[in-house]
Amino acid sequence: MITRFKIFENKKKNYTDEDDLAELFSQEEIEKFFDDYYEVGEEDAARMLNLWDYVDIDAVRANLIEELAEGYRINNKKFNKTDLIQYIRDNMKNIDKNIDELINMSKKQLVEIIEEEGEESEFVLNYFKEEFDDVHPEVIMSEIYGEQAIEEPGSLMYYLREYLDKDELIKDARDRIDFEYKYEYLRDYISSDEGLQNRLLELDPNTIECLFDVMDSERSIGNTYEFQKKYIEFRIKKDDEDVLPEVIKNIHDKFGLDSDIEDEYKDYTYLISAEKYNL
Repeated sequence: MITRFKIFENKKKNYTDEDDLAELFSQEEIEKFFDDYYEVGEEDAARMLNLWDYVDIDAVRANLIEELAEGYRINNKKFNKTDLIQYIRDNMKNIDKNIDELINMSKKQLVEIIEEEGEESEFVLNYFKEEFDDVHPEVIMSEIYGEQAIEEPGSLMYYLREYLDKDELIKDARDRIDFEYKYEYLRDYISSDEGLQNRLLELDPNTIECLFDVMDSERSIGNTYEFQKKYIEFRIKKDDEDVLPEVIKNIHDKFGLDSDIEDEYKDYTYLISAEKYNL
């Protein structure tokens, strides 16, 4: 636990910024706000975790081998006579030729035997299955797409997206986010989230002056009758009624006066009128 969050236990009379306000929330409230509103996308999660931990390695390997095999023909120079003879001996029992006969044939003749049986694709696939049987899929991916497939930021996500257990990936990514980050996330929303603003007034009505200063002029409770009334009463109690004209003008300038507030305090709106007529 971060030591500065001792503030959960106490209230203070003087709040100056969003940090002061955020410290009023309990850990439970911070965690809940974060869980309710913070979105972790696949790309974000991919930067935080090892994607290979969230795929079926065997399934990825098998599909990549098939993809690799599709790019080769049986007459490719990669395959030698030994490869062809081995395949015929192991997989084509209907071929009536002994090992000596096969050895004495040319590569072209061996290829023709496999092609006549329609097994050229099976030969290529079998070759790569044996070559990459115990190899990590990264190796095959590099073989097909080049080193950038696993080295460039974001590339691995592109190639593995269809295999990923995305729900588990995102869940684990969220679990790795530390409390400090969650605290900062809530703190940064105090200016624009009405739920947080109302909750702060419940936790301590003395937050109202700081809230007035930090709240967004358009995305906040600042334009509501309830907030403006509480703010006016707070300032009167703190400074006396002499501040009313200035308070009314400040509310008007930042949030716009609620119509009921304007009617209720019409005798104190003269500073707004004076500014309007440049007096």
